[in-house]
Amino acid sequence: MEVSAGMLMRDPVPEVRTEDNNKTWDKFRTDVWTGYNEVASLRDTVSEKLEESRRNIEAICRPAIERQFGKQRRTALGLVLEWLGL
Repeated sequence: MEVSAGMLMRDPVPEVRTEDNNKTWDKFRTDVWTGYNEVASLRDTVSEKLEESRRNIEAICRPAIERQFGKQRRTALGLVLEWLGL
């Protein structure tokens, strides 16, 4: 992503207008601008990797976030009964 942004800042339009070079510049734009993949019909690999990372981090941290580390999950009914002292 950093390389793509740098290339687009330095040279927003490719000087050499071959099909292969235009595809490379479209890939740079897809890396930097969300939604450009739909215009260029390319995979948005950066968004895919970010989403995969988010899912992995949530899977690792979910027990701590929900205060379930080492405990069984409690239902809403269980919480109410505990609150009532039953």
